[in-house]
Amino acid sequence: MTSFLDYIWPGNVRELKNAVERLAVLTDGDIIDEQSLPENLRRNTYISLVTSPVSQGKLMNVAVEAEKQLILKTLQQVRGNRSEAARVLGIPRSTLYYKLRQLGIPAKG
Repeated sequence: MTSFLDYIWPGNVRELKNAVERLAVLTDGDIIDEQSLPENLRRNTYISLVTSPVSQGKLMNVAVEAEKQLILKTLQQVRGNRSEAARVLGIPRSTLYYKLRQLGIPAKG
């Protein structure tokens, strides 16, 4: 339950609905435990808005900063493999490249 409450849910209700449906279909047995959660929830790939230095700013600034930090953290976890990062983030690779340019994240090798 904590994982669900701590996650930002960038896809809002649609993402939550998809996650719950996926759990209902793919979980073996009657109990959903932490290992049953989608990878993005299990790996705590959320940004705490409370501790974010931009939390005092506008909502759009907070969202952009959270997105940037999530992408950077994911790229670090997959050792810079952009195809893998896109898979973990659940977005097409072309969208990841677009976001990298949009957020000013430099290309590395």
